[in-house]
Amino acid sequence: MRLLTKALAISCCAAFPVAFAAAARADCTIPGYAADAEPRLGGSASCDDIATFNIQTPRGPRQVHMVRDQTIRDDWAVPVETTRMAIERSAETLREIGRGTVPNLLVVVTGLLPSATAPDPRDPEAVEADRRSFAEGVADGRSGDECLILVYPGNVAEEELDVMVAHEFFHCVQYALAPEQMRGRRAGRPDDWWVEGSAEWFANLAYPERDASASYLPAYDKRTPDHPIVDSSYDAFVFWSWYGRSWGPAAVLNYLHLAPDGGKAAQLDAAAEVIDREHWQEYLQDYLDRDLLYPDARRLPVNPKPGESFLWTEDATRSLKGERLALYRADLIFTCGRWTIETRDEVGGWKVRDPAETGGWRELPERIEVEAGEEKRFRLGGIGLTDEGFRLTIQATRDEAGREACGCGGYRERTRGADHDSCLVGTWRLTSGGLNEWLATQLEAIERASGTWASYDTETTADDEGRKLTVGGDGRYHYGVSTIGTTTDAYTEKGDHYGSRIRASGGGAGYWSTKNGILDVCALSEASAGTAELILKDERMTVRLPQYFSEHLYSAGYVYDCSEGHLHLRIARMPGAPAPMEWDYEKVGPGPPPDDP
Repeated sequence: MRLLTKALAISCCAAFPVAFAAAARADCTIPGYAADAEPRLGGSASCDDIATFNIQTPRGPRQVHMVRDQTIRDDWAVPVETTRMAIERSAETLREIGRGTVPNLLVVVTGLLPSATAPDPRDPEAVEADRRSFAEGVADGRSGDECLILVYPGNVAEEELDVMVAHEFFHCVQYALAPEQMRGRRAGRPDDWWVEGSAEWFANLAYPERDASASYLPAYDKRTPDHPIVDSSYDAFVFWSWYGRSWGPAAVLNYLHLAPDGGKAAQLDAAAEVIDREHWQEYLQDYLDRDLLYPDARRLPVNPKPGESFLWTEDATRSLKGERLALYRADLIFTCGRWTIETRDEVGGWKVRDPAETGGWRELPERIEVEAGEEKRFRLGGIGLTDEGFRLTIQATRDEAGREACGCGGYRERTRGADHDSCLVGTWRLTSGGLNEWLATQLEAIERASGTWASYDTETTADDEGRKLTVGGDGRYHYGVSTIGTTTDAYTEKGDHYGSRIRASGGGAGYWSTKNGILDVCALSEASAGTAELILKDERMTVRLPQYFSEHLYSAGYVYDCSEGHLHLRIARMPGAPAPMEWDYEKVGPGPPPDDP
């Protein structure tokens, strides 16, 4: 069945295919002929015959019988021709694939709408129980040679009806080719990734000129970093579109014979064997590169979400972990220096690419050199097919030689003999200001200007240890890697959703001096990584924050105000910034000893 996500109030399925024994079907002169097709018909409703025609499949001709029940209102146009053309086009598509079949089809057009006590349409199990409790019909029809398609013209726009019928037609293909796997299934089971995902793929194959499945893409983009592909449903058409173009449409139908009938563990095992690890890695890379295509070769407008950011400003070891069959991604960021990189504890496959270069995916270099004031980034994509998922440990060590060359040698010469205001010496904890608060304030102004809010909630999470700045009396400072995030959700009186998801990390070290109320900072090594996801009604967009954003300090001059326990910094101008960024610190301890490295 196909969910209509464009209108939540009627987002239940527009059709549902079930196999029924042909012997029980003749025509509407038989009392209660189609009554068992929909539980709410009460077992005795009459119907009207409206069309009978034949279609050709790769395994021969099949009969299609269309009827309407008595719940259709007089002012409703029964979409006979649209439904018939969609079934014929679906059959033609199946012939073009060259394999597969359907049973004879019974198409029932019904005027039923969601009940007055219909459940939350986002709860597929409750919707299934309320709308179409087909448990008995499904069980009774598995040995039959007829497949039922219910059409609800009151629940779907006529211009979308043909795509929906193509989706349901493919469910009848699934019943014909994989009856055991389809036995007794329910919405929301882990087999939705191939049952609903491949049906959605077929609908796009039958109607390539449409963007019929675009509304499912945000769900796929949101799910893939942290969840295995078998947690997908209709949105898994993204994978099947790639699979069908890579191996041919018939390969999708071949999988129907291999798909298991079982829970999540069985689905994971089967999915891991659909293709080998190298081709799973290829799919991951194509997805992250946004190189996925519709069946007709138009580009799929996927929007991969950013993954974790791992930042090296000093020697460090980082552990990367991803769920089994999740499309894991991460950004590796190296600051100034000559780095030696070692990897170990690998489980699964992975590659990296430099987003600043035109080359493709490759192994992570064992040696890299980053100039002063620069940074080196790699996008990593990894996938694990076993129960352990994806695992990788990266150890990066910076050569001692050349540390001074990372940007501040000239600074130290220039500032030799400069003042170092003793008030600044100590360990300081950021209490307000910095990147996250500044950006959240700017976004809040945009969001609040978008309407009158029925609710407005914001939450910030931060690693307290990472927000500490240590200033030494010898003119050096450092701060550890910190990660901070802010989530904002706002709803208008109409129910429109606005919000933002900000996640940023930063770290670094360098030299400082003071003169005439200005704190002059030279960052010996610094880097920051951040993303902001903006939610504007039904649209989502993700932007990468510029490099200079940081919770703490980067190379610049700051106006400062220091007292015994409080430090306030302000930078008057930032490129492209609508307002100055400010930092407020409270002293939480002394500075390091003079010989602290």
